[in-house]
Amino acid sequence: DDWDARPPLRLAAELHYGGHALVNGATTMVHLLGPHSHFRAVATRCACKVVLMTRLRRPSSYYISFWQWANIAKMQRHDNRTHGSNMVDWACGYRNIQAALLLGDLKLALEPEYVGVHRMKPHAIRAFHAFDDPKHRERSLAHLERTLSAFDLVGLVERFDETLLLAADLTGLQHLTHSKVSPPPKNRAEVLTTAKALGCESRAGCEQKIAACASVDQQMYDRAATSFDERVRAQGPEFEQRLLRLRRLRAARESTDKVRTRRERDAEKPIIREKVLPPELRSDALLRQPQPLSGERLG
Repeated sequence: DDWDARPPLRLAAELHYGGHALVNGATTMVHLLGPHSHFRAVATRCACKVVLMTRLRRPSSYYISFWQWANIAKMQRHDNRTHGSNMVDWACGYRNIQAALLLGDLKLALEPEYVGVHRMKPHAIRAFHAFDDPKHRERSLAHLERTLSAFDLVGLVERFDETLLLAADLTGLQHLTHSKVSPPPKNRAEVLTTAKALGCESRAGCEQKIAACASVDQQMYDRAATSFDERVRAQGPEFEQRLLRLRRLRAARESTDKVRTRRERDAEKPIIREKVLPPELRSDALLRQPQPLSGERLG
């Protein structure tokens, strides 16, 4: 019928924190769109597919990145009684931040940046320490496990290419080439990586200290990394070949982007960005063409 013959329509939405309420202050993304939700049951009846995905980051990398981007070091130099004396001190105050943000409300993202570790009373940051209380630890861990299991894909920041390719197979993404862009810190001059500012002498030392104080984050990441590795291996050698093609496509794209940027700077005005790549590289034709979602019936 006309519905099954319709062209594929793909909608993507990003929500920074999985526990953030979406409807009436109560319904979360997982409850609304998870595998056992009414929404998914209705979606399958009209040949629609819903895919939930998230990404986890190595805890030490996550904390250092957050600390640098939010310019916590400047606040620590101003008054170390509020935000701690170094990155590790701040991180241990807001330990297990990835797990807390995955389960908690949006406002939890603001507290580590603006409020400070030592300024608040212990009960005020209980959301970050929910895993510390023996009475609630098992329940919190079970909640975290259920939440992660509701996602169709739990990817890794450190393995973004594989995550992207797996997401393409699940959703039918057509354009996978992109240039790497990292958001700059709020004040570039304030980015510090000294041992004194970090509170650890080396990368290995930072990982060890963060793993000790954010043990739930570390356990969550380790388990996700093991599962992700098994999932990638299960794709077989064809997936590895497609991954190589994707990386070659991106390298070609990034090289042309650098040329364009240099030309624009030299000319001191914008230029029309001509298509430099040969036709076979201007699209993702070398990657597996995903099956259209229209007409696909699930379940």
